[in-house]
Amino acid sequence: MKHYKQLTLFQRYHIQSLLQVGLTQSQIAAELGVNKSTISRELKKNTPTRGQTAHTYIAEHAQRKVRSRHS
Repeated sequence: MKHYKQLTLFQRYHIQSLLQVGLTQSQIAAELGVNKSTISRELKKNTPTRGQTAHTYIAEHAQRKVRSRHS
């Protein structure tokens, strides 16, 4: 059985910075050493859809959402 590891806050900050410089999801996945579907799921689940930060991935926001789902 596979054991899945959650992305760390450091990895989330790395995703945020790589998105800001224009890398694709596939390029980010290669940089982090994870599957591209991991990046896709992370962005889909943890990118705000409303408010001032709509459609902008923010690592701290993503980490808070993950913590709230697991508490």
